[in-house]
Amino acid sequence: MSIWGSLIGGFVGFSFAGPIGALIGSMVGGKISSARRSDFQKNFTPPRQVFAISLIILTAKLAKADGYVSKEELIAIKDKLKIPEHEIDQVGKIFNKAKEDSLGYEPYAQQITQIYKNNPQVLDEVINILFYIAEADRKVSDSELTMIRKIAKIFGLSESQFEGIKESRKSSDKLNPYIVLGCDPNDDFATIRKKYLQLSKEHHPDVLMNKGVPQEVIEESKKKMRAINSAWENKKFDELMGPVLKADIPIAYPVVVAVAMVSSGIPLKFGLVAYLHAFVSNLVSAGMRLIPLGQSAGQKVLSDLQGKVQEAAVNAEKRTLDDLGSTAPVIDWASSNHETQYTRLFRS
Repeated sequence: MSIWGSLIGGFVGFSFAGPIGALIGSMVGGKISSARRSDFQKNFTPPRQVFAISLIILTAKLAKADGYVSKEELIAIKDKLKIPEHEIDQVGKIFNKAKEDSLGYEPYAQQITQIYKNNPQVLDEVINILFYIAEADRKVSDSELTMIRKIAKIFGLSESQFEGIKESRKSSDKLNPYIVLGCDPNDDFATIRKKYLQLSKEHHPDVLMNKGVPQEVIEESKKKMRAINSAWENKKFDELMGPVLKADIPIAYPVVVAVAMVSSGIPLKFGLVAYLHAFVSNLVSAGMRLIPLGQSAGQKVLSDLQGKVQEAAVNAEKRTLDDLGSTAPVIDWASSNHETQYTRLFRS
């Protein structure tokens, strides 16, 4: 059954208190049979029921924040909450009741805060959804932004967290990675990486599902994750390559490969094997054309060398910077003559 089905009855089945319970109670008059109450308790999951009701009430309050409810906002609410056609009347009743209710949004936000005080990630997603609704008519009004900011404050979110959520709504090419990750430009790489890992864990869709956020709104958490990953990729490259690029010096190929490995989270042992395999593949490819070797023979050579590649990678992982160095003067001399050869391929 859809999460939106029998919301009103299911909610009363749990005898919920506070302003949310009062609003729903006023719609059903508190009349519900004991048999039906038992049925509700067997078939509904309280956290998701609470989340759904809370979201409908706050979106109703937000939609009216700038004085009127636009058609675009109503469409956005329906689409974002994935309300089935046959259940939209019931959801519409809750929405209209909340919109007409004289009580402000603050008491509802305060109750939601109490409900999810141990699950702050859920509160983050509520703010995300509110931004989505406010953006429906292509402009977030000052009154809507003020309301969302105040709700975030009631939720206990810091100004940095609020700005991070707001910034993550932008396209990847326009967002500020420092704001999204909640970092300072002067933070070191280890601090930024720790923040990234923390945010990734908090906003992972599977984690949110376990926290009681319904599938209907998980899509916003995926967008948040994309923004976090985009900010991390942007910031990582800047942190790792920034000093080298600013120095305006030639960058050695192994340095670029190392940056790519760290940026992609590839463990050193796997990166070393991949690097050596690519190096050996290039040599074999050259040998196939120079000797010449056939394709099958070349692949057999590569296969035979895999053990040596693994062994070299293991040895390299144990080495320190003091072990780096090579002496191959003949290769260097031959390479210096390479550009003067009349046919350059393999001549040196």
